[in-house]
Amino acid sequence: MDETISFGVLGDSGRGVTEHFGIPIDKIDLITVSLETALASIGGLAIGDKSIIDHQVNVRSLPLEQQLLLSMLT
Repeated sequence: MDETISFGVLGDSGRGVTEHFGIPIDKIDLITVSLETALASIGGLAIGDKSIIDHQVNVRSLPLEQQLLLSMLT
């Protein structure tokens, strides 16, 4: 789920769409946030299960051709 626009704005404590609509965090595989919108900063973050984050880190360290091949195989 992309929380870029809702992060810092929606929900009682600014946790975004998940808090605003009462979505249990364990029902979401991956949450991404770009800090440029809400905090006028540079960067972003991804929140998820360790296996999903490890996959993202490992795939992103590969050359582009291998990334594309892996995405077609999964």
